Amino acid sequence: MNFISDIYQNFLAELSTNQFLSAGVILGGITSVLIYFKKIPANIWSRIVRLIKFNITIEERTSGMLFEYLENWIRDNLSKSYRNVDAAYYSDNDNESNSLEKREDAPPISSCYPTMTTPQKIIFKQRDDFFYLFRSGRLIKISKNKEKLQGVHNIQNLFYDTYTINSVFAKSAIQKFLQEVVDYNISLQKIKKTINIFTNSSRYIEKINEIMYRNIDSVYINPILKNNLVSDIKKFILSKDWYLEKGIKYKRSYLFYGSPGNGKTSMVIALATLLKKDINFINLIDFQNDSDLIYCFSKAKGIVVVEDIDRFLKNTKIKISLSGLLNVVEGIYSPEGNIYIFTTNHIDKIDEALKRNGRMDMWIEFEIPNKEIVESYLSGFYKNDINIDFPYNPKLPMSSIQEICIRNQNNSEIALENIRSRLMTNNIPKILINA
Repeated sequence: MNFISDIYQNFLAELSTNQFLSAGVILGGITSVLIYFKKIPANIWSRIVRLIKFNITIEERTSGMLFEYLENWIRDNLSKSYRNVDAAYYSDNDNESNSLEKREDAPPISSCYPTMTTPQKIIFKQRDDFFYLFRSGRLIKISKNKEKLQGVHNIQNLFYDTYTINSVFAKSAIQKFLQEVVDYNISLQKIKKTINIFTNSSRYIEKINEIMYRNIDSVYINPILKNNLVSDIKKFILSKDWYLEKGIKYKRSYLFYGSPGNGKTSMVIALATLLKKDINFINLIDFQNDSDLIYCFSKAKGIVVVEDIDRFLKNTKIKISLSGLLNVVEGIYSPEGNIYIFTTNHIDKIDEALKRNGRMDMWIEFEIPNKEIVESYLSGFYKNDINIDFPYNPKLPMSSIQEICIRNQNNSEIALENIRSRLMTNNIPKILINA
């Protein structure tokens, strides 16, 4: 303390005798005061703006469906105001392929603009731009901008789009407008009867496609197992208050297991149709750490699917821990009401910690279809009662049965002969194909 006091006393003595030092201190003080008072108008204006201006940011990666809903609404209602756009070619044939989604073997339909209500040859998508519109007596500005993401490992994900919506004294007007946007898109989806398909790019959930509804009656598995599964899910949906009352996390987890090609993914789509929920296909290998995993699961809503879980658990490239995966399976970080479906072709390769009760609430086996199930499928496919009149040894997956029927869409007799031949040789027939 004495040392600091001596310095202070020496400074005062020097200040009283040194004119240059005195002038410098005075000038510095005046400058500081002027800078302070200069900032006062800006600070006041900034506070006024914050009081009267309402601003909302909607990000492509973190705002869920709201971003796409707004993009769809602008496209369908303000496209005449487009001045800065991306253009893409859209073939009429793309629409014809929509019917393929009703068949189990159909590949996903890839489209940058899956919600287009009418086919066009060239379609536009807004780039960085802005619009004005009136809602509830308020002038609202909508701006679209491109932002740069930090710390990404894939250059494709380096940039993402954002919308900002703002106006003065317009919080209620903007909220009503956004509800209008949501209602508009939901009504379109009901008309189109489609399911939104999401997947993850690193930690972020992105919509990649829309597929047509699939009736659960079109999925042919053991009818008792199917009825048990549907009953369990319906009971879960109606039991939200019970879960909350008991203090139990409101989520349900299912393990679909069995040999490939017997309807696991088809059942996922059928359940999403039944429940009118989105599907999130999660790729575990895309996460860089447990933090990415947790963030992704916290944003995924609806039905969350991890396919071939056994393959990922044994993959040395996986950068997440088993404990992190177990935590998200238990629903610690996830939204209420989610349904989790894990699939595997090899149930014996799954860690016992993942299979225990509370993590997997119900197991459903997707077996090679027996004679009765195949007959049921054939009767439904050909709209006629069909009986198999030869010895049937169940060894063909449902995907093979379906492929034979598709090759012989109008001839059930040749399809039956193909099935018989396939059972005998276990090879794809080269001759018995109805051209």
